[in-house]
Amino acid sequence: MLTSSERDWLTVRSYLGEHRYDLAVDAAKDYPPERRIAGTPLLAAPGWLPPAPVPLQDISLELRDAGPAEVEVTTPFLPRRADGTPYRQSAYSRLVYAGDGKFSYEEDTYNMAHVLEDIEASGWQPRGGQMNFPPAHPDRNFDIPGAPPPW
Repeated sequence: MLTSSERDWLTVRSYLGEHRYDLAVDAAKDYPPERRIAGTPLLAAPGWLPPAPVPLQDISLELRDAGPAEVEVTTPFLPRRADGTPYRQSAYSRLVYAGDGKFSYEEDTYNMAHVLEDIEASGWQPRGGQMNFPPAHPDRNFDIPGAPPPW
């Protein structure tokens, strides 16, 4: 049984998805032209845009090998639960820098039991009512290239 918050959220999400572009165009009219990006309805804070386009060849990034990088992210999302608290999912992302601007490994880890419980509890349904399942025999090799075995 869905809460009123969950029903409202599903209704609003459906409307926003169907009218996304028109809503963006309408909202952009409320902002001065200098806040818009290149004549589009996209908006940006003044400090986010350079005064003139920057040629891609003038942009450089420096990546340093500092070992595996890990980050934990916790994301609240709507609708809210019956008690008013948000659903939240946490994830860990791990990147291994391989040098020369490339990464040799990337993995995002979620607790799928929590994800599936929250999907069911929130009332979310995939478009068309059917989920795509993973392959019957997915690659389960979690070894990090170049790292010693964990045992």
